[in-house]
Amino acid sequence: CGHCCMSMTPTWKKSEIKRVASHVGLTYHEYFDKFLYKEEDTGDVMNRSTPCQHYDLKKRLCSIYEIRPHDCATFPHFHRTDFLDQVEEVYVPNMPRCPATLMMVEKLIALMREKGVLR
Repeated sequence: CGHCCMSMTPTWKKSEIKRVASHVGLTYHEYFDKFLYKEEDTGDVMNRSTPCQHYDLKKRLCSIYEIRPHDCATFPHFHRTDFLDQVEEVYVPNMPRCPATLMMVEKLIALMREKGVLR
């Protein structure tokens, strides 16, 4: 739906930066300097701004979909092995930004009520 592209940023790996930079005709350093920064606290490489530089606002599509970063390709990360550990840090904050996350949480609550885990 593009909500994540509009309000969030992926965490980039060096190999992804190289691949995308080459695809758009820039060197690694040109791409990094133009679009990315390194977060001081975590060392994560993130987009400088939102919406994502590769999100086409008119078409409402990713312009690098086939080669997008892993973080984008796997979002909203329901497959994570540490799923339960990430509820408060990842899924709850994503609910207002990601309709898929909200739907997943609502379905989990309904299932827990059905199984008698919640009232």
